[in-house]
Amino acid sequence: MPFLHIQEAVLCPTSAANSVGKSWASLGDGSDVLYAVGTTNNLAAAECWDGCAWNGPTYNGTAEDVHMSIEWDRLQDWVTDIKNIFEYDLWATEPDKGRCLGPGYLWLRFGHGGPDYMSMDYDMRKPVYIQSTWLKSRGAMDKYPMRYGFVTDLLEIISLCKYGSRPHWGKNFERTFTHPTCTIPSKYPAFQKALDLQTKHDPKGVFEPKLWKQIRDGKRYSLFPKCALTKECYCAEDSHCPIKHRCAPSKAPGLGEFKACFPDWRLVPGSGVEDISSG
Repeated sequence: MPFLHIQEAVLCPTSAANSVGKSWASLGDGSDVLYAVGTTNNLAAAECWDGCAWNGPTYNGTAEDVHMSIEWDRLQDWVTDIKNIFEYDLWATEPDKGRCLGPGYLWLRFGHGGPDYMSMDYDMRKPVYIQSTWLKSRGAMDKYPMRYGFVTDLLEIISLCKYGSRPHWGKNFERTFTHPTCTIPSKYPAFQKALDLQTKHDPKGVFEPKLWKQIRDGKRYSLFPKCALTKECYCAEDSHCPIKHRCAPSKAPGLGEFKACFPDWRLVPGSGVEDISSG
């Protein structure tokens, strides 16, 4: 059952102040940080404080982490699309205005192109690293959908397919690398050169990861009931979604071709609170 918008108007800033600040970031003196801009070496650390969600047994936390790169000259359009997802899909009606995602961040980092064949920034002019990171419980992440997870799913598939982004090799989900049409080889100009190096130095595939083999062989993800819940597919029909969810297109301008799993109550025209599944 969804929260009333008045409840969420109170819960959202509370979540940001308590869950995000205390779980994710703090200064050396232990004070919380909610927003920051700076160089990575001054913002990142290798260890967590004792109160961090990663260290505590109570929450048993982990992160749902999507990380990709796009060119600088496409950033403004990308930001506009993401804002529109929030505006038209999450905050579409007056009761929706107070809604927010769970504890997490949207990151933007900036760099420069490199020569490594399979790097996210290979031969890019001015790469922007876009990252969507949300705190989740390990015990629940494959059993229950993320609250308003259609927002992050749309962000992921739009970045991958509309903007041709290159996914981080150590993050994301298997579906990110095995999409049937937005393929990884098409995103990397030197993909064949990487295969040639593999043939030369590892002809028997001794050091070949399973996912790399899937990408190399053109294997795409399979569609099956609730596959979108476990991040093994992007939904194409209702059966791919969690219970009481439907596979529906984004209502944001120009994004109608992209679908995600929306909770049933969210699809009621003009209402952000009714739960049609209870009727």
